Amino acid sequence: RFFADLDQGITDPNNAGISFLQLTIAPNYRKKGLGTQLVIKSAKNSGVSFIKVCAASESSCRIFERLGFHKISEIDYKTYEQNGIQFFDPSLIRIHSRIVLYLLSLI
Repeated sequence: RFFADLDQGITDPNNAGISFLQLTIAPNYRKKGLGTQLVIKSAKNSGVSFIKVCAASESSCRIFERLGFHKISEIDYKTYEQNGIQFFDPSLIRIHSRIVLYLLSLI
């Protein structure tokens, strides 16, 4: 349900698209454009109508915004609840405090 709440019914599951749940680059290879290359090559090779990505880090958010993705929604881990119950333990939330859903239309 967490990802359904994040999506908010924005994307149609019947349309062909790519969804990235996480984009991670090994520390030794960061800041070399590899994340950008991965996303662009996936888009070019896919033949789908959209790419949907979830970004939890600020660096991932910057990559997707630079590539022209549009922010669709955001969930703050500290305040997210399901059925009135706090879903994430705030004491365990460190660097990544939110998740952002981005969408890039390819048509």
